[in-house]
Amino acid sequence: MIFKKLNIYLIVLSLGAMFSQDCETGFSYYPDIENDYNNITIQDDGTCFNDGDLQALSDILSENDFDESMTSFNLGTQTWNEGRLRFLVAGYYFNGVETQIHTIPESISNLNDLRKLYLEWNNIVQLPDSFSELSALVQLYISNNQLTSLPDNFGNLENLYILDLGYNQIEYLPDSFINFNSLGYVWLFNNQLSSLPNNFCSLELDWDGDDYFGYPYFAIGGNMLCENLPECVANSDHLNTSLEQYYYSVQITVEQDCSQLNINEVFEHKLFNINEIYPNPFNPVTNIDFALNKNDKISISIFDINGKEVEKLLNNKFLSAGNYDIQWNASQKSSGIYFVNITNGMYSINKKIILQK
Repeated sequence: MIFKKLNIYLIVLSLGAMFSQDCETGFSYYPDIENDYNNITIQDDGTCFNDGDLQALSDILSENDFDESMTSFNLGTQTWNEGRLRFLVAGYYFNGVETQIHTIPESISNLNDLRKLYLEWNNIVQLPDSFSELSALVQLYISNNQLTSLPDNFGNLENLYILDLGYNQIEYLPDSFINFNSLGYVWLFNNQLSSLPNNFCSLELDWDGDDYFGYPYFAIGGNMLCENLPECVANSDHLNTSLEQYYYSVQITVEQDCSQLNINEVFEHKLFNINEIYPNPFNPVTNIDFALNKNDKISISIFDINGKEVEKLLNNKFLSAGNYDIQWNASQKSSGIYFVNITNGMYSINKKIILQK
């Protein structure tokens, strides 16, 4: 891995490092970048590029699964100004990246003059602590990944104005989240949040409004926020608001998943439970691991986001107490949000899953 990283960086440097004496220390000279790369925009026609920025891009290439012949300038769509990377589009889509990113390197902190970062539809599970050093970042789009948590110091991104964390698996927000002073848009829909930090209402957000284009300033639907909600969230018009997954063009309603809470209120011990669904998001097969505490007749169905049953996996089948695993192959279904429902005819449990093709 070390040799691969060095090779990629050396390829980048070989493009023009011999002329580095024409640039300030820490910058290297590349005179024909816009002509050599059609994904590059240079706003000031500069020819000197920051070595730290190039190293961070190189590390993304080397720590993921990109072609070894790629250079730092090949990654996504880039905009540079005054030799610093200002905008990076590295989502897994057209004008982004052709290989999904799963690892963000510690050297991401080098991009401390970056203003906009697009990382949607990748396979990122966690962000390094150094991510909080992107102190100039104004817009961050990292929806449709597999984040389960955020760095404790995530709130240090003091200039952040738009934050899109939708369609991940985030279970809690760090306490530093309330340190954001510049946030205008916060999208937290379709995660696994069951609580929010203390003083969450100290964020100066428009909790109910939409902008000119119909986008909510705040949206947090499709989580598990069922008890002890901050007043600003409990009373928000967007408590159950999400955005349609693929183009974010339409607001949709996705209720909070409180089914697990309701079962625990009624029973001291669960009659049955969905232990785990993995992988989630998935494409196209996922495993449903569930357990029964006593012999029972069980049905398991898949419902779409509109509540329509799209497939029945078990139909009133008698099972002995124990642990079970069943697969759902969704190769014939469209990408989107679905719900696994397990029931004995009297009580039910639902679990959200995401088919991501």
